Amino acid sequence: MIRTYKCRVKLSSAGHEALTKVFGMCATLYNACLESRIDCYKKTRKSRSYYDQCKELTEVRADDPEYAGISVQVFRGVVGRIDKAYKSFFRNYVLDKLGLYIVFLCVVAVSLFDNLKRLIA
Repeated sequence: MIRTYKCRVKLSSAGHEALTKVFGMCATLYNACLESRIDCYKKTRKSRSYYDQCKELTEVRADDPEYAGISVQVFRGVVGRIDKAYKSFFRNYVLDKLGLYIVFLCVVAVSLFDNLKRLIA
């Protein structure tokens, strides 16, 4: 079971600016990772992995003190999200090409119909 906790944060103007800066850096990193994956595939016809991009992130953090000042876990989360998005996209693309979505939906519909018949009877 996954639980979610929500809490309101009342930030000062300086805290708000710092958080906006971190979110902007995360967006920039996401776009850079995406561009890196696209360029790598166009040039070599091979995909970049999560670990390759984490190594690249380590180099970026060593060169840029602005990125080094923020926890690496924040940026690894960004790299992990783009990796998850790529895996999900290509998994769905392959399933769609094979026509497995239709088969899966038919199996689910039949099993739901069978369970519904049992409940009514």
